[in-house]
Amino acid sequence: MSDYDLDSGPDPATVAAAEPESLDGDTDPVHAVGIGPGNLEYLTPRGRQAIEAADVVVGFETVVEFIADETDADLLTCGYKDEREALTTFADRVASGERGTGC
Repeated sequence: MSDYDLDSGPDPATVAAAEPESLDGDTDPVHAVGIGPGNLEYLTPRGRQAIEAADVVVGFETVVEFIADETDADLLTCGYKDEREALTTFADRVASGERGTGC
């Protein structure tokens, strides 16, 4: 447990949003990004970077619709009945060297 006192220091979310870590030099092949309750205003700068840098993005159709204009990546969408197929395709592409982001 951290000794950081939220009441005495800057808000960590404000600090993180002001100076997001860069993805430059990042060797992680997959990032998971949440967009809150379905609005781009909840997308963090680091999340936006991960989406923009991806070769392939996977997620439920209703979620991927929100980020489609934020990336040139191939978009793999799914529903509950075909998510295994979409995730298998995503995994195969990442295993072949592509950068992936799941939303």
